[in-house]
Parts: sequence; structure tokens; C-alpha cells
Amino acid sequence: MVTEMDWYQEIKENGVKIQLLPARHQSNRFADQNKALWGSYCVNDDIYFSGDNCYCKKTMDAIIARIKPKYCFLECGQYSKYWPDSHSTPKQCIEMFKYLQGQVLIPIHFGRFRLAFHEYNDPVIQLYNEKDVFVGQIGKIYHLGQIGIEQLWL
Repeated sequence: MVTEMDWYQEIKENGVKIQLLPARHQSNRFADQNKALWGSYCVNDDIYFSGDNCYCKKTMDAIIARIKPKYCFLECGQYSKYWPDSHSTPKQCIEMFKYLQGQVLIPIHFGRFRLAFHEYNDPVIQLYNEKDVFVGQIGKIYHLGQIGIEQLWL
């Protein structure tokens, strides 16, 4: 099932609340550039998923006015000086995490495909020794309550 939503709209299903929140990126699919809304979302107010997003104070202000996430799944990869308004660098990812005041940062959007000029594992290597960062092994299943620090597998 696909549900179209606007920013700040929420749905509840089987005790799970999902709210669409702003993101800074662009909608860029062939001839319909920037005609669709780009977004991030939260689940039950404590799990935040940034989606494709870059650091933007205005966007972060809008998000923290509505949620206080514990787990922050933040985009960190496919960044370049040529598109600073689309993807976050590792440094910006940490800034976003601190601004959101989350408890655990789980980097996402790295190692999937090569869009940028950095190595696939560069983002998580830069983040690995940061406080409260969890870099899970790709393909391994983790339960949020059991997330801890494990040896870097790259």
C-alpha cells in the first residue's frame, strides 16, 4: 500500500504512527523535476529516518519542533562539493545528529551505489569512532533495543 502525504501529516496503523517531515533534496526524475514533495519521516516519534537529505538548519528546526528521536537513521554518503544541497558529508551527519539530540546515530545511504567520488565505505570509516554511532553490517538484522558498538566490518 502506498500513501501519499504532505509534510507534517501522519497516519496511524496497528499502533504505529508515521509522520512525514521535511527534507532538503530535490525531486529529479526526468521531465518532472521538483514537482514531487521530498521528505523524511519518523516512526512513533522516536525513530527518525532522514532519507536523502542534507544538513539544513531550517529543516532541522522544523523537525525538532515536532519530535525528539532516540534513533536517528541519517543519510551519509554520495556527497560531493558539486551537490551540497542534496547529500550530507560525515561531518554534516554528525552535526544533524547533535542538533536532533538523538541517542543513537545509524548512518544510511552509503555503500549501495556509486554516485559520488568517494569510496563506498569512506562515510562510515569517518563516522565509526564518533560517540553514539552504530554501523551495522550490511545484510545483518538488528533489533533496536540490542544495538551496541561492534567491530567495524568493512
